[in-house]
Amino acid sequence: MSITTTFVQAQALGDFVHSIAKEAYEQAYADIMERMAKQAPRMYTRKEVAERLNVSLPTVHELMKQGIIVPTYVGRKPLFKVQDIEEAISTGELRKYKRRGTTQD
Repeated sequence: MSITTTFVQAQALGDFVHSIAKEAYEQAYADIMERMAKQAPRMYTRKEVAERLNVSLPTVHELMKQGIIVPTYVGRKPLFKVQDIEEAISTGELRKYKRRGTTQD
């Protein structure tokens, strides 16, 4: 009888330790992901910029060539900081590029 009781207690202890370890891991993971999200600036792709500005992809390319919006390249892929796009919108530089017959935020 005591062997069975000891086994049950050991199993319960193992389950308890497992649940504590799992909880600690999940909390640490959530903390790390939150810190990473705060550190890394959110970036838009060309397509997301086009959707946000309500323009076509060729227009996004033209805005890049004119220096109105400046990408950061990751490999060969141009990415745009959200803050830079929002600033360009708020200054009104992009007003003449808006598609006709549509509304913008």
